[in-house]
Amino acid sequence: MKVDNNLVVFRFCNYRHSLWEMKRIGHYVKGDSAVHVIKNMDHSLKSFERDFKVLELQKNYKEGAGKPLHPMLEEIIVNWIEAHFISQYERNKTSNSI
Repeated sequence: MKVDNNLVVFRFCNYRHSLWEMKRIGHYVKGDSAVHVIKNMDHSLKSFERDFKVLELQKNYKEGAGKPLHPMLEEIIVNWIEAHFISQYERNKTSNSI
């Protein structure tokens, strides 16, 4: 099954460089792309609402190890899988049975 739509998720940050990268993502991937920016998400894809401090990185990762994925990220992934895999599978299954 071929997927023509790439899912790209960015952790929100205030750096202009990241904004520049988000605008240019279409140049880096083949096919269409869907770009989502999620606020309050750390690099481990978990909810994180404090100020990020490099010196606390290891502590933050340990604290987040048992946490679920950021709820918005989980919703985006589920919707993307539904749209690009499950619905395609159902269409193929229906057309093959006719």
